[in-house]
Amino acid sequence: SNLSQLGQQLMPPELKPRAPVSPLGQLHATGLLGLLARCGQERVSGRVTWRHDSESIILHLHDGRLKALDSALFDYDLLQAALAQGWIDTQELTGVEHLMQRRHSSAASVLAREGIKSSDAIQQLAQETAERILLRCSNLPGGYAQFHPEMDFEQAVAVSQTDTTSRLITLCESLVESSLWTALVGGDDAIPTLHSAALPQHLPGREALHAADGARSLLELATSHGVAIRDIRSGCLAALVLGQIELTKVGVSSIQHSHRPDQTFERALKQIRSGNYFTVLGLPEAHSAAEVHRAFAAR
Repeated sequence: SNLSQLGQQLMPPELKPRAPVSPLGQLHATGLLGLLARCGQERVSGRVTWRHDSESIILHLHDGRLKALDSALFDYDLLQAALAQGWIDTQELTGVEHLMQRRHSSAASVLAREGIKSSDAIQQLAQETAERILLRCSNLPGGYAQFHPEMDFEQAVAVSQTDTTSRLITLCESLVESSLWTALVGGDDAIPTLHSAALPQHLPGREALHAADGARSLLELATSHGVAIRDIRSGCLAALVLGQIELTKVGVSSIQHSHRPDQTFERALKQIRSGNYFTVLGLPEAHSAAEVHRAFAAR
């Protein structure tokens, strides 16, 4: 009896599922980032499936923290990573794929069984691959999510163990020049307003964002507080996803810049239309046929 009580005390507590407060379904523009933020705030425990067109991943959560993930494309991504690392060549890649089908095994188990690398090295590469998949999917707006109460993490790939806020900040730091940042924030002329009294201590550009009053743009806040613009961009995106900042005006500077014509191309086009082809080739008034050939080949 005493031994049983001792064993009960030493055993880890049984994992119990905790569903989101309301059904998930179709997601807002913040997509997977917003989903992770919500699951963290509501301390969701269980399995959450996220889908967006051809991408789909399964998030394994405990008390709001992402513990592991799985993806239909995980084996493909892992083998591409092994190929990029020089662990296998293209012929060996074909052989691994054949063994996976014949043995009904994962890419990681085949790589380990064939002695390609040590189990620790393969596990490390698998974790890095999982993190890359998470980042890739985080760049997609919207999507559809569904909660499942299962708590089985064994078949999934473990990710770095960190709190949800820190994970979101890290992801946002890698997404400041992404299409998602442009879609949500729009540019440095976006005007934020503080929605929460306290921003996370380790949020990039925290001091400047605390001064967000709904009147000054990100660029103005960065300039007035001496903060790097990249920091305030990533901090704004993270705070926006966490629901701690709102935008009174979505910026347009990034969109305008992406549609700005290439000035070099425009100048070349103007020269060509002028009819002075020797100027286009960078030739002086006096030139030989050989010089024309060389200039044309260089262009």
